[in-house]
Amino acid sequence: MYPAYETRVLLRPASLYSTADLAAMWTLAYSEYFADLRFDERRLAAHVAVHDIDLAMQNWASKTYERAGFTTTRQLFVLRGRVETAASSNGVELVSPRVALQQIQQIRRGQVWPWQREFATVTRALTPTTIGAVINQPECNGALVCDRNDDNTTRILDLAGSPSSVAPLLAVVRQLYDDREALLMNEPADSDLHPYLLEAGLKPIWIQREMVLHFDLSPEL
Repeated sequence: MYPAYETRVLLRPASLYSTADLAAMWTLAYSEYFADLRFDERRLAAHVAVHDIDLAMQNWASKTYERAGFTTTRQLFVLRGRVETAASSNGVELVSPRVALQQIQQIRRGQVWPWQREFATVTRALTPTTIGAVINQPECNGALVCDRNDDNTTRILDLAGSPSSVAPLLAVVRQLYDDREALLMNEPADSDLHPYLLEAGLKPIWIQREMVLHFDLSPEL
């Protein structure tokens, strides 16, 4: 039996607090978490903007979504780690982020990708320091968009290509950002690149579930 506590919990919308207060709350809540989730004011504001977070609504997680009719379609891995590939970056060209994103779109044509890695979402996350990289060789083509975080990590905003493109593209990330850890959000568990990202040194720190709700759009009789 757990001891009984007389605790009053006040639930208030996050929209009632300043970004600085929210960043402090976030950092305190995750202060002893196994992954470094410290947020400063600027990083939290970018997180809210990029992911379309409505600070006035609650998220009661997967059970609530399932009761509403959502179903899980696949697992998504958040990968993090120091790039350990010994591959050369020969053949990789640094380009503008938008050029790299256009190549990623062409590579992914016809595929359904997590919304956090869709063109529109990644475009909103671009900053003056964002870098694009592409490689176009026989049987080795791919593109990557990355940026630096304030917490001494490298954020890979998006990555796509042939499996053989992963090592040289990540080699560029290592050259550009030295010993920073790289973070890649929501790589589908069944993607062709997933095992090659693991080989290159990125390890899963979170597993998320992608959920969808199907609507019946047939006309009523």
